[in-house]
Amino acid sequence: MAISLGSSSISAVKLGTSSVSKVYLGTNLIFPVSSITAYSSSEDAKPSQACSATLNQTYYHNGSGTYPATADNCYSNSAGTTVLAAGTYRMATAGISGAKYVVGIAGAISSITNC
Repeated sequence: MAISLGSSSISAVKLGTSSVSKVYLGTNLIFPVSSITAYSSSEDAKPSQACSATLNQTYYHNGSGTYPATADNCYSNSAGTTVLAAGTYRMATAGISGAKYVVGIAGAISSITNC
């Protein structure tokens, strides 16, 4: 099964007769998540207010770094089963005042801008 979302597509792999076992966004596996990393973030904010938003949430990403990067998938739970809602957020980053990042409808980061 495949669904097209603009320039991206979501596909699901079903093994046997039970539930879907893998979900891909383009070629990136987004479910199940094999390894995720926690990071500090704000709640969803207006884009113009994201850099001043309070860091009061812990979210999770599937990237290889300490902080999420563009195209990493973000999750609101530590199991990596609930993608982060689309919106604009602020995250803590090393050595600067943080960064605002935009999450798309499938939980993937589409852009990151230093605050």
